[in-house]
Amino acid sequence: MDLKKGLIITGAVGVLIGVGLWAKYQAELSYKLVYGTRNAKLKKVTPNEVVAEFELTIDNPTELNVGINGMDIDVYANGVKVTNILNQVPVVLSPNKMTAIPLKLSLNPKTLVQNTGSLLQTGLNIDNVVLTMRGFLKIRKFGIPLKVPFVYTATYKELMG
Repeated sequence: MDLKKGLIITGAVGVLIGVGLWAKYQAELSYKLVYGTRNAKLKKVTPNEVVAEFELTIDNPTELNVGINGMDIDVYANGVKVTNILNQVPVVLSPNKMTAIPLKLSLNPKTLVQNTGSLLQTGLNIDNVVLTMRGFLKIRKFGIPLKVPFVYTATYKELMG
């Protein structure tokens, strides 16, 4: 192998390593996102279905755009899984800004009473029910899919404002 080919191969390897390190850096910045909720509203309440709409807010404190291709969120009430939210609508989080993503939650209220012990701990007061959203943001950088985990917890009273 001559010197020219060696330099080209070395340069190509250097570029690939640099792009890989930059993608890793961007993924690490994605873990600094700050989550919240707002504008929660009950849209439907029947014996077999409760539907609520709310906005998941994500504050991006970094200097970079973060593109989200989707979300997979499990929702828990006092530690009991009650539903799952899948959102495949792409969203771009602008640098140093908060973005609100509208989500819809639908569940069977009977799942809330499956674990009567956890409900009794709240004194049967729905305001004290602890809701936890645990899931992943699906991010893609340079064709590399990444799953960024997140957890957000609030009481029903805090969520409904």
